[in-house]
Amino acid sequence: MGVQVGWYGQVMRLSYEGRFRWEEHDAAVQVMNQLLSGADRPVDLIIDIRPGAKLPPGSLQKIGLILRGRYPNWSRRAVVVSGSQIPRMIIELALRVFSRVLVGHDFQYVADLEEACAVLGLVPEQVAPEIP
Repeated sequence: MGVQVGWYGQVMRLSYEGRFRWEEHDAAVQVMNQLLSGADRPVDLIIDIRPGAKLPPGSLQKIGLILRGRYPNWSRRAVVVSGSQIPRMIIELALRVFSRVLVGHDFQYVADLEEACAVLGLVPEQVAPEIP
């Protein structure tokens, strides 16, 4: 459970499952930054919020800090996978509140990983196995 990060084909994927702490997210983002810094091109991001994932307290404020962060080689394009409305509503609210710092960013919402692959132009059979 918690937060996992890794390559998913040619994109980076952050996967949230069950109850997690922001410290777990922060550690995963450090790993993501290390991986992205070695990329030779801008990389898209999948934010996979699994069914049953519980956003910790302070989510709106923390998501605002995340959105204002600097990430090497991130294309500024992210697909959020979530079957639950609550995380989506919190993220959408954060996107509206922090809209001035998000000029040029592209966030899309989808229901499952297959749809995320379609949006990003990935062939599911050609991507890496799912993050455990």
